[in-house]
Amino acid sequence: MTAPYRHFPFPLNVYAHIVAHGGATPDYLHYGLFAPGCETIAQAQAHSTQLVLDHLLPPPARILEVGTGLGATFAKLQQRGYEVTGVNPDAHQIAYAKEHFGTGEGIVQSRWEEFDAGGRQWDAVLFQESSQYIAPHDIFSRAPAPMVLIVDEVRLKPQATGLNLLADVLQAAQANGFTLSRHIDLSQMAAPTVDHLLHMTALLRGELMAQLGVSAQQLDGLDRSNEDYRRKYADGSYGYVLLAFIRTQRS
Repeated sequence: MTAPYRHFPFPLNVYAHIVAHGGATPDYLHYGLFAPGCETIAQAQAHSTQLVLDHLLPPPARILEVGTGLGATFAKLQQRGYEVTGVNPDAHQIAYAKEHFGTGEGIVQSRWEEFDAGGRQWDAVLFQESSQYIAPHDIFSRAPAPMVLIVDEVRLKPQATGLNLLADVLQAAQANGFTLSRHIDLSQMAAPTVDHLLHMTALLRGELMAQLGVSAQQLDGLDRSNEDYRRKYADGSYGYVLLAFIRTQRS
């Protein structure tokens, strides 16, 4: 049987397969936050989503989720009474979300930079591990809401490479009329995810190649990238944060 996530963009197909190992249905593609009591990657991922829910406005607020992944967070928001719209550039992930979580037509296939809000406004824009792919200015200048919530990896040291520099994110927020209202450092809880990914790609290497059609070269490159991430978490170059912003003035 072909895995329903086989055609996700690499390495998301690999990450989905890792979460599915042991017969689980993958719900999330984002990092886990290994708090006390979280023994599996799925539990750690669920803890991350619970943190998101704890820091959003109460329902029935209107939420625009940028980067819906497999649709689990989107579905949880709907179940809690939120009015939710999603944005995701990958048709395969949108189809998975419809089939597994009943998200209906609420997710728009689009890159954030090209998303047409059509004059609509939301109460909050949520970036759960999607802001790292977007230029900081575009995160805030395009936000059609008075609140922006980010849970994601960031670069902490200017001399390091990759990821958005936290200082640039904060500067872009201010330039677009947003004030930081909450900043939580989650780095120590997120870092074990990288160890888990490295362990599982080694354990499942043959299976990943056979079932997903990924190459040995792709997996080697992914391992090198994750090893680099592990070093950068260890030396403080990378971190993982929750950032909440409130619009205090029009830019």
